[in-house]
Amino acid sequence: MQSAIRLFELAWQLNKEDKDLLWLAIVALTEQMLFGKIENTQYTLEIGPLQAHANRLQNMTNDTDVLTSLKIAFEKDLRLALYRHWSVEDSLKYSMFTAVKMKLWSLRGDKKLHELLADMGFPLIQSRQAFKSMDLQLRKEFHEVLEKLSEKYGLQDLVYASFTLQYGYRNKYCAADIVYALLAILEASPRDKKPEELFNLALDCLSRSKKEVLDSAIERAKIIVKTLFKTAQSALDLKQIITAGPFVYYIIQEGCLDWYMFSHLQILLLLAHFILRAYVAVSRNRKAPSLPLVVSAPKSMDAGTCIILGIPPLCENSPKNFFGKAFEQAAERINCDSKCDYFDTSYFEIHTKDRTRFFDALTALLS
Repeated sequence: MQSAIRLFELAWQLNKEDKDLLWLAIVALTEQMLFGKIENTQYTLEIGPLQAHANRLQNMTNDTDVLTSLKIAFEKDLRLALYRHWSVEDSLKYSMFTAVKMKLWSLRGDKKLHELLADMGFPLIQSRQAFKSMDLQLRKEFHEVLEKLSEKYGLQDLVYASFTLQYGYRNKYCAADIVYALLAILEASPRDKKPEELFNLALDCLSRSKKEVLDSAIERAKIIVKTLFKTAQSALDLKQIITAGPFVYYIIQEGCLDWYMFSHLQILLLLAHFILRAYVAVSRNRKAPSLPLVVSAPKSMDAGTCIILGIPPLCENSPKNFFGKAFEQAAERINCDSKCDYFDTSYFEIHTKDRTRFFDALTALLS
């Protein structure tokens, strides 16, 4: 279970809980769901008690001033990245869920996206505006209209249960927005920022008093989401997703434009999920859903090291990952230096010169 939920429960037992602590627990759970670290059933089980706490804490509050009161609401949300802070067209196009379901990296997919917008009754001029600047009626209808058309466009499971945080008239964020903002701060900040600076910025992002930090992080998060889409599109167009018998793999080459962004664990993990889903969506190989994916990206150009990251196949629909042990055994077979500094042992660091031999050993091991 997430440490943030444990801490909230401890605070509750000591009668020290408040809405801010509850919100941190919600953000932690949402992060695990977005990154595929827990199963959907586990997520559903965990949000029930959090919803009860949100209702209880709301009923206990006497603060009715809209400008100062903090409201956590349990509501249906859409699997669209940052749409409240973006345009409808961009969020639909670049979000992993819709991009994969509608194959939006292709010309046919792009045409389908515009058909969807037309079916929704959203003129392009409105769809390309910032969501909060759109016509009020269109904004109010957005959820309902998109949900009604979801089956027609193969977007089943577009809607999921989540929470929003609101304070003041204009400050409304869903839990996923905060997760993306924290990701942008911790893994997509300028390289000259020290880890302790990033940690303090992340704390500022979580506090309601530093709205400018959160909004700036959300803008950077949009760049991450776009880069994930474009990298997956390029991997498919250039046929860079290679089948190696028991798994498929994708390598981000040294010197690639966005290599530094992918030298971080969570962004690389998101890319791996995007690429595997996109590969399965277009592959003619019947075994595609049962094949896991291994991705590799440069870690340090100076040290000549790279990251190896593995994720389970789509058919398993489970975060359980056997790659940690497999990577360890493959490294032992070829007697190469390796490093694993994370709780997640399926994230491995080796010298780039050893990568080809490592992949050969991994293939032999898993065959």
